[in-house]
Amino acid sequence: MLGILRWVMVVIFVTFGIQKFTPHSAEGIAQYIRHSPFVAWLSVFGVRGEANLLGVIELSTAALLAIGAFSPLASAVGSLMGIGTFLVTWSFFFTTPGAVRWSVSADPIAWNLTGEFLFKDIVLLCVCAVLLLASLARPGSAAPVAGLPGSRGSPDERDWGQEAGTVEPSAAAFSISTGSIASAGVKPKTRP
Repeated sequence: MLGILRWVMVVIFVTFGIQKFTPHSAEGIAQYIRHSPFVAWLSVFGVRGEANLLGVIELSTAALLAIGAFSPLASAVGSLMGIGTFLVTWSFFFTTPGAVRWSVSADPIAWNLTGEFLFKDIVLLCVCAVLLLASLARPGSAAPVAGLPGSRGSPDERDWGQEAGTVEPSAAAFSISTGSIASAGVKPKTRP
């Protein structure tokens, strides 16, 4: 399942990144950049320059997410870059004039196409957050996260396989007096 999310995000970042090198896309994102308190400084590069820089960042994110299929560190860095990207773009929902018209009428949130376009980024932000947590839980990463596939103590380690040194759940009844699993007669499982 995580593989599907990863490769979908790679495709999304590749297509977003390539689009940033077109004049049409550069002009299209200028309005969002101009009104953002987070990235308005990019205007020093001009409309095409700011779009090209964002394109390079998005293509780099795609590359790191792709390499992340094999490297937890690359996955974590790419996921963090994705989270940063979507936090900024989701903020455009609030900073771009006219994206949303708040009212107390029959339609309390009257979105236009710009608002709808930006609002979907919260889903992409969440996908990057899931990929980040999963990359931290993968074998070989420094900080496993309990409850995620592949993390030590996870109930479902099928996705990444048992790590060397992990034990069956029944081994949790180890000897408290010595703190040793071996003293309870349980041997750790190892990879085949």
